[in-house]
Amino acid sequence: ISDVSIGAPIKISRIPLRTTVLWPDGYSSLEQDGELSTTATVAQPMVFTFYNDRYFTQEITINVSP
Repeated sequence: ISDVSIGAPIKISRIPLRTTVLWPDGYSSLEQDGELSTTATVAQPMVFTFYNDRYFTQEITINVSP
């Protein structure tokens, strides 16, 4: 769990290749370059869920404050 403010950049790295990421807004993407980037836009927890057949499912929560 990490804490950021609205407008702060969010970067998650060291993501295994071919990992499916479920973003906080329900969007799903297949990560091929090992990292993702976004910006904190709302004051609420942002939960990213990572699925890969070779690893346990992982969740990362970013707490966004105003």
